[in-house]
Amino acid sequence: MAGRQSNELNGYSGTERGLPLICKAGTVVAFSSLTLHSSGTNNTRHPRRAYVTQYSDGPIIDPNTNAPKRFAKPLAEPA
Repeated sequence: MAGRQSNELNGYSGTERGLPLICKAGTVVAFSSLTLHSSGTNNTRHPRRAYVTQYSDGPIIDPNTNAPKRFAKPLAEPA
């Protein structure tokens, strides 16, 4: 994606450290895509897993192909 413009906010340049959310191993946490969040170093031999979902009130269409973007699947058929 070198050279492409993006509206993604990568990183944080503010001074607030935020509040820690200490969780036991295996705990599930959910964040809004508008919430800045991070995690500390994984000090285990096991990979950290993430499950990312995106919900939209309309289709997520790739403007280059006019097809659903990536693996987008509608929850209900349009009326």
